[in-house]
Amino acid sequence: MCAEEEAALYDPYGHYLTKPVWDEETIIYAELDMNLPAARKMEHDAIGHYARPEVLELKVNEK
Repeated sequence: MCAEEEAALYDPYGHYLTKPVWDEETIIYAELDMNLPAARKMEHDAIGHYARPEVLELKVNEK
């Protein structure tokens, strides 16, 4: 590691799951809630980035 490098685990919201480790080699352990990534995807910004037609398009075939 170079000087001032941080190692840590974060949840999908950007919060620490573990305390940051600075400038040392170690193994980081954490319990993961595998429901959080799916829940986080449901909170996307429908007015911002995803509302751009070149990014997301919905087509309905009523046949």
